Amino acid sequence: MSSKNITRLPLTQKERRVFRQRKRSSKRLPIWMMFLESVLLLLLGTGLLAGLSWLPTKVDAIVVVSEAIADLIRGLSQLLEALLGLLAVILIAALLVLGLLALISGLIRFVRTFSVVFKSSARRQALQSSNAPRQSSRSARSRRLRGSR
Repeated sequence: MSSKNITRLPLTQKERRVFRQRKRSSKRLPIWMMFLESVLLLLLGTGLLAGLSWLPTKVDAIVVVSEAIADLIRGLSQLLEALLGLLAVILIAALLVLGLLALISGLIRFVRTFSVVFKSSARRQALQSSNAPRQSSRSARSRRLRGSR
């Protein structure tokens, strides 16, 4: 195809870019909203600091911290104890399943062994009963050769 056969797109579609990034216009907040936010943040900070400065008069901080650490240590020890108990239960269950699988596998192999033994003995008896009047060709030949000597 030559460039003469290609239809020309209109100028607006030719210059259109699908994935171009648009410049976002940053909208400024109104002055009254900025002032309200700053006042609320100042009040929140002042209230938190005042409450924290009042707290040591009512509560002994060292006692609270030591009790929190003791509770944390007790909780961690209980968590570890519970995890060890859970792991012991899982180990016992795994050993139980392993024992059952070994028992079932042993029974299956035992039955297979007896089926092979009984099949082979049945074949021997069938061969002996069907070959009773005449013996196998190799053994008959060897006996005839021995007997003729």
